[in-house]
This record gives sequence, C-alpha cells and structure tokens, in this order.
Amino acid sequence: MFNIEKKAFASQVTSLQFINEQILVEGTGPYLMFFNITNNVNFKSVSIFKHSRVHGIRIINNDNCKLIAAYGSKALKIFEYEITTTNNNYDVDLKEKASIELKDWILDAKFLFENEQSDIPTDIALALGHNFVEVYDINLTTKKYEVHSEVNCIIYSAKFYGNTLSTLKLASGTVFNVVILWNVLNKSNGSAIIQEFKGHEGVIFAMDFTDDGKKICSVSDDRTLRVWTINDRKSIVLYGHTSRIWDCILTDKYAITVSEDTTCRVWDYNNESCAACWEGHYGKDIWCVAMSPERDIVATGGGDSGVRLWNLKDLESNKIESTSGLKEISLPNQDTYIDPALKDSLPKKEFIRNFAQVGDKKSIFVTNTGYILANDLSTDESSVLYQDKSFCNYSMIDVSECQRIIGCGDLSGNVLLLSPDNSFKPIKWKAHEGKVFDVYFEKSNNPNIVYFFSYSINNEMFWNTIDISDISNPVVTLKKKIKLTVNTVMCLTYSEEHNILLMGCRHGSVIVYKITNDDSNETIEPVFRYVGAHGRDALTCITIDKSLSTSNSLVFYSTGRDGNYIQFRATGKLLNGDINEQDPIKIEEIGKSKITKGWLEKIIIVNNTKLLLGFFQKRFFVYNDDKKYEVMSIACGGAHRKWYFSTETETINKAEFAFYRKEKLYVYLRNIKYEKPFKEEKLQDNLHGKEIRAIKFIDDSFIESDKPKEDNGLLITGAEDSLLKFLKYEPESSIQIHSRSSIRKHTSVIKNLGFSVGLNKLLFSSGACEELNAWKLEIKDDNSEMMNDSDLYINCVNYVSAPHVSPASSETRIMDMDVYSLGSLKLREYANDNGIHLIIAGYSDSLTRLWIFNENTNKFEVIACGKLTNRCILRTKFQFMSFDDNTKELIALVSATDGQVYFCNCTSIIKRYLDGELSKSEELVSFSKITLHQSGINGIDSKIDMNNKQRIILATGGDDNACSTAYVDISKNEQNILSVSKYGKFTQEFAHSSALTDVKIFNDSYLLTISEDQRLNIWAIKINNEDKIDLELIESRYIDIADVSCMDVKKISSKIDDKKWKVALSGIGIQILYITLN
Repeated sequence: MFNIEKKAFASQVTSLQFINEQILVEGTGPYLMFFNITNNVNFKSVSIFKHSRVHGIRIINNDNCKLIAAYGSKALKIFEYEITTTNNNYDVDLKEKASIELKDWILDAKFLFENEQSDIPTDIALALGHNFVEVYDINLTTKKYEVHSEVNCIIYSAKFYGNTLSTLKLASGTVFNVVILWNVLNKSNGSAIIQEFKGHEGVIFAMDFTDDGKKICSVSDDRTLRVWTINDRKSIVLYGHTSRIWDCILTDKYAITVSEDTTCRVWDYNNESCAACWEGHYGKDIWCVAMSPERDIVATGGGDSGVRLWNLKDLESNKIESTSGLKEISLPNQDTYIDPALKDSLPKKEFIRNFAQVGDKKSIFVTNTGYILANDLSTDESSVLYQDKSFCNYSMIDVSECQRIIGCGDLSGNVLLLSPDNSFKPIKWKAHEGKVFDVYFEKSNNPNIVYFFSYSINNEMFWNTIDISDISNPVVTLKKKIKLTVNTVMCLTYSEEHNILLMGCRHGSVIVYKITNDDSNETIEPVFRYVGAHGRDALTCITIDKSLSTSNSLVFYSTGRDGNYIQFRATGKLLNGDINEQDPIKIEEIGKSKITKGWLEKIIIVNNTKLLLGFFQKRFFVYNDDKKYEVMSIACGGAHRKWYFSTETETINKAEFAFYRKEKLYVYLRNIKYEKPFKEEKLQDNLHGKEIRAIKFIDDSFIESDKPKEDNGLLITGAEDSLLKFLKYEPESSIQIHSRSSIRKHTSVIKNLGFSVGLNKLLFSSGACEELNAWKLEIKDDNSEMMNDSDLYINCVNYVSAPHVSPASSETRIMDMDVYSLGSLKLREYANDNGIHLIIAGYSDSLTRLWIFNENTNKFEVIACGKLTNRCILRTKFQFMSFDDNTKELIALVSATDGQVYFCNCTSIIKRYLDGELSKSEELVSFSKITLHQSGINGIDSKIDMNNKQRIILATGGDDNACSTAYVDISKNEQNILSVSKYGKFTQEFAHSSALTDVKIFNDSYLLTISEDQRLNIWAIKINNEDKIDLELIESRYIDIADVSCMDVKKISSKIDDKKWKVALSGIGIQILYITLN
C-alpha cells in the first residue's frame, strides 16, 4: 500500500578505512560510503545491513584480489569490488560475495592467507565478544576453527595481528582493565597467553600493533594511551585527553588517538609528548580513525556525522613548539650605525622598543636610542632609515598594506612618514598637542591613495590622505577631523562604497561614522554606537566582507578578547547617504561563535576564507573558520602587545608571523611548496555533535527562487549542542546531508522550532533555560552575489529574545511550543493584525503561557498563563476551527506527564488583547480534558474532520508504549462558550515495544508513529458509521538512526492527486524518507 524510500541519511561515523591514497570508505549506520578525497566527492553509497550499523571495515586491495569485509553487531558481509574511472570520476562496482549472522558480537575481523607470500585470502578470522575466535572459509560456508581464550570473560575490544592462522595473535581488551595477548593457534601444550598487559584503570576500548608486531598500544576508559613493548613489562603512559578514548592507530613514530572529547591527538610516544591536538568535530565523540596506506593522511569520523582529513606532513610545519623554530632579530653593533657625536647622549643599553613588518622582506624597528632601522631578512643586514630623539622613550608604528609607507607617532604629538626602501624623504609634522596613542593605515580602492589615521589623548583623531602617485614625493592632505567618544580605539576600517568608518573600542563596542562631504575642516561625530558587542572585553578587529556586502547592506566581522567573533549586517538609509532619516542605520548580529577561551585578536579574509587569529595558552594560533580546524600554532609565550601576521593563501603555505617580547623581535617565515594530498580537510560536513531534538522542513514559501523544485531539500534543526542548523540534501544525487549555516545563540538545548509569516518570514526557537527567540529569515536559491561557493543564500538574524518570566533561581525549560500568525487567522475582520504572532509554550514547571510577538514593536508579551495541571507540560498545539455561524475559534491542545489532553479556548483572550481591553495577563483555563494515556504524552497531532468541521481528530503517543486516537466534537452555546459535546477514543496498547516519541497525521486518515524501538509505524485511522474510532497497522519499518525523538512530515507535491510525502526523522542523526501511497 505504501512505498517507503530512503533518500538521505546522516549519523555517527563508526568506521573508516582507506582503499588507497585517493579513496576512503566510511561506515555510518547501515551504509558504506565511498569518497574520492582528491575532489571531496561521495561517489557511491550502499546500504548493506537491515538492522545493524557498520562497526568495522577490512579491505584487501592488490592486483589479484579486491575484497571488503564489513561487520556490525553480529553480522558480517564480504564484498568483491572494482573501482572504475570515467572522465576522472570514480565509481565502484560492489558485489556481495558472502554473509553470515553469528550468535555473538563481532569485535574484529582479519583476512587470512595460506602463506606469507600469498595475496589471495583463503579464510577470515573473527574475534567475538566473549573472548573467542572463529575462523571461516572466505565464502563463509564452513567454520574451520574455533578457540576460546583461557581468560573466560567479556571483552570490549579485540585486535588481530598476523596474516596466517599459524602466526595469528589476538589482543583482547577485557572488562578487567587488562590487555591479553594470546596465540589463536596454540601449538604447544602450555598456555596460549603470550603476555598480560596491566596498568589501565578502566576498560579497554581499542588496541593496535606496529607493522612489525613488536609494540602494541591500548586506549581506555581511564583517558590514557599506553604503548607496550611485547616481552617487556614497562609501558609508556600518555595523558592529554579529557574524556574516554575510543580508537587508536600505532606506527613506528606516532600513536594517534580519538576521544569522547572530540579531539584527535598525535603522540610522539618515543619522546613521550603530544605532537598535535587536532580539533574539528562538534559536540561529543570521535568514534574512529584511519590512516592511508602510505601513512601520511589521517581520517577521523565523529558523532557529529563529520569526516575530517589531516595531513601528517603538516605536523612539523604547522606547530612550532619553541623559539628555536623562529628567527631572532638582533640589533647590529652600535658602532656600525650610531653617530659618534650622539653616542654619549644616548642610552648605553640599546633595545627594540617597537616594530613593524614589511612582509617577508624587512623588519622595521624603533630602538630606545631613537633610531629606526630596517633589517633585511634575507641577508640579516640592518640599515638606518631615520634617527630622532623624540622616539627614544615612546613610539607607535604601522606599515601600510601596500608596504610602501611606514607611519610613526611620538610622545610630543609628532607624526612621521618613512619609506622602507628610502623611496622618499622622511615627512614629519606636528599633528597633535599630546602623546600619539596610535597610528593606522587603511587602503583605498585607488592604488595610489593611502589613508592614514592618528589620534591623541584629547579625543581627537586626524584622517589624512596620502597620494603616492609619485612615490618620490608623497602628498599628504587632511581628509577629516574625527571626534572620539571613547578613550581607546583598538581598531578601525573604512568602506569607501558606503562612506562608512567603523571603529572598535576597548570596552567592546562598535562606533559608526558617516562621511557626507569633502570638507576637510569638518569634524565628524558618531552617528551610531553598538554597545557591548563583546561585553566589557576589548573589540580587537573589524573586517568588512565585501563578498557579502551590497549597495544596501554592509556585512562586517568583529573579534574580541572574550574569544568570540561576530558577524554583523548594517542596513538603513544612511548607507546610501541619507543622514536625516529617523533611525538611519540598523546593525544586526547575523551570527556569533566562540572560538577560544583565550583572546581573538584579528580576522582576515583570504580567498573568501575566514582566518581567525588569536592567543591561547601561551600560543599564537590561526583558525580556519570555514573548515573548522586549527591551521597553525606557534609557541610564543602568550599574547603580545605588538605582533604581525600575513599570508598569501588560506592554507598558510606562505606566511609570516612576528612578535615582540622582552625587548626582542622574533620572526617566523613559512614557505611550504608541497601539494596537499586531498582537496579539503572537511570531507563530510559536521552536523550536530549531540542528539537532535527539533527538526522542520523549510517550506517553499520561505525561499525566494526562480527555479522551484519538487523537493527543495532544506531543513532546520535544533539540538542538545545548542546549535541551530540549516541543512540541505539532494534527493536525486546523494544520501549526504550538508550543513549550510550554523547559529549559536541558545545557551542550552533547543527543543522546539516553528515558522510564521507576518511582515517578515519568521522562525521561532525555544528550549532549555526558558529561552524563546524570534529570528528573521531570508533564503534565496539563486546565484546571489552574497554567496561564493553555493547558489543558496541563508540569512537568519536574531530578531528578539523573549524575557524570562520564571524566578531567576529556577531551571525552567520550554518543553514545546506552537506558533500562529494572527494576520492569517483574521479573528478581527475590522482590523489588520499582520505582523502579530501568537505562541503557546508549555513549561517544565507545569505552566502554559500564551505569548504575543509584535513585529511592529519588536516585543514579546505574555497575555495569558495557566496551571492546567500540576505535572510537567510535554506538548502544545493550536487547532483552528470555524463554526456554522461563520465565527472562528483558536483552540490550544496541551498534554502533560499525567496522560491527559487539555482543551483551551484562546480566542476571547486574543481579541481582548488586540482591542486593547487586556490590562494584564489573564489566566489560561481549559474548558475540557480527556485521558488518553497512563503516563506522559510525548507526541500530539490533530486535524479537522473532512466531513465534520466541528470535529477534531486527535492522535497521541506516550511513555506507556501506546498510541491513542480520538475524535472530539466541539460545540458552542449562546454565550460563545465552548464545550466537548461528544468524543470517542481508541488506544492501541503496545503500539511499539518502547516509548513513543512523536506522532504525525498525514493524508487526513493515516498516522505516523516513531519510538525509541527504532521503528516507524504507519496506521490507518478509521471511524465507522457508529462513530467508533479504530487504528489499523499498515506498515512497520526499521529506522536507521538511534534514539529517534522527533519528526516532520510534508507533502512533496501540491497536486491533489499526488500522494507523496517526505518525512524527516531525527535523534542521533537524521534520516529522510519518501512515503508514497499507491
């Protein structure tokens, strides 16, 4: 009756294995996914198991034999495969050779050969959960050998070593915290145990051998890695992970581990040190790790569905551990450059006071003797650029981006311009009456114009234009005087397209100036101030993103010493020159991410890639925000008052870093010419790192598109990791689900999502900590100038957050909510209610509240609150009804942990509020209730009966494993009071073998239910002529994601005759299904 198709899938990555240097095989859920890492293409996905997930993959790849063995739970399948190439595109022909179901869990598998010279396996050995081994022929038809270990216990992990049965050894990781190494084929009369490795304080989760089998490593619940030498009782113990370690790889030089703490660590175990800590996964758990055959690429797979690639060759170049890897710039001998006539009047001890860097060519530094020197980094020779005693005690210095001008400021208010290669004579003038706090250069769209800023203690800043059309004779003219409203300017940037100057201050605010004319005598004042962008921490950098900015909007980023970077969008008449408009500019936070617990100091955009620069734990780091990984890290002793970084490429192949510490200057020059062995570090998108609690399809009406599709493939999700994510799948090309945008605003789990349309297209999100947010959505499916690598533009701006109304000490959660646009409801025919939205929210403290969000005032307001029960509210839903007298009613359905559904009429409260008759929040009361379950109701859905518009069809699912359906007839008396005139119900006990988590009615008479038992059931809702309601099970299917907690259903086609729906299921992962009614 129903045809169910699997269309898209994303869940925990539980196994990885390389076929060769170009092809990686991933095990996720029941799927084997094949990737070409040179172009990041998933070229094949095959579902191989019905009820198991892939826990391990073993591969034979030689000229005479190509086999893949995949196992999960108690199932094993062996495939023959052939890789083909057409027009540089890979494909794989996968043919099942054999399969078997065992009575115990499979923990490891090993192909066995007749002898060491053979390259065609004859058997396969399986390590099982009760510490015994079974050996089968390669066709899995005959069990050739079985042996039980002398240690009779359950094991958590196992690892084989050896290629033939006679040399085969097994390392068993026991629940008693011991690794036991034993011979599978015991040729002696003595014990088969070779050695027991004791020392762990937790169960053993994984082990691995070196290629020669002389060393073994083990990882454990105790968060340690231990490397053992066989026939030696001692071990190397390495600490660093903050949570359990799940998997490991051991080579002659390195041990690689992945952990619950979402890091991958590379250990130089011979030196007992951590060589690298790679971060790139979200939330919780990296489950598996694999290494390419040539031992230069590492792949990690996480609980966030992501797959990351790491280049081992980058280890030495990307992480500088001491100043020995840096070049120290020393002052030349004083006798070589100091004028003898000045020597006696200058300080005897000379040191570097400040510096600026001219790329990889020169370091410019000012000494306490007032000399400004240029050090040629290629020859290490220094030359004098200038000498002035006014720079002895203090100096500010900066270099223009074109690297042709040096700017300096001193204690007396003097400003100096120099050429690093003496192209023009020094230019010095008295700019200020007091100390020059700082100097800045900003580039212009005209390559011959450079902007130069200097500011002093009396809150004055001068903005000069430097014309370098003739570099031998630069012309300096005053452009503007700027009135400062802050004491310390940390950074500034200028948009010539919008004539907007942006400044960041020490107290975390953004200050906006508008230039409206060319009058150089005018002193401009701020037109807007965005306060507290980074709290009370310093705002360290502002960078404009020209690729996302338009004539009507200016997109820019800020970084701060709170560890956050923020994306802003400025809009308003001011951008187009109209300064007289009321509220001429509006600045909105588009997104905010906390990157480090340390300081973020700068953001630069290189080839449309955002690189974040900062300091943490005495290191300087460069973080690629687009790919979510640390590109480079240098031990530099901590944050520095003066430092410099520049790179030509986003991969940091050619870059310079310099810093000044303890009166010394250090420079790191990087020039790496090798080619990366893969296209991008992110092979498969990270989704959520924790359980997904809310999922919604995005309707076509929310998308501006000139090319509508049958299925736009857009989703939005909220999860326990507090992330709001926009996801996209391509149902006809791949099962992959891609992340398009991530937003972190919530401080804890997001449980509920809802859409509404008024003056804008809005998204509402709510969850733990009583958080309720309204977001303004803008989605374009075209080749927008705002997008670089995608034809999909998503802008989700945090509109307004609702105030907390519960006591501050409580930990109240919003358990569920529903949203209705009052503009579309039209309860008042005599008024326009467009832009007013009604939200019903159920709280964990047993209260139910009605909220109004008004777009015209940008405010949330509670208009009703009621305690319908003393139990925790679990589900809320609106149901709109129209009666025979043409009146409209909005009914709220509320369910709780007491198994009852409460009916509340919201209409009169809404009308009184809209008419201005509601002076304070009213009490929300129910006019009826019905009992449908013995315990909590986790899912609720409703619809109006097609044949009786005053009848509600109701479906629920509960903790009691039951599914209930009911019809409820609503009547209204002369006083417009609603009541239940008739109802009938049916409860299907044991509808699932575990608690139901959600229910959805579709196609008017069918019901979808999901449960913790990982099954999706389709039921027919039947009401006979005698008004007896019943449920009939039509279909039951296994779901490939665990702990499924919520779902969404949407009809794919708008045509009445088309009977196709898409279903989104979420829990620990996401699965998209198509359901077609035949």
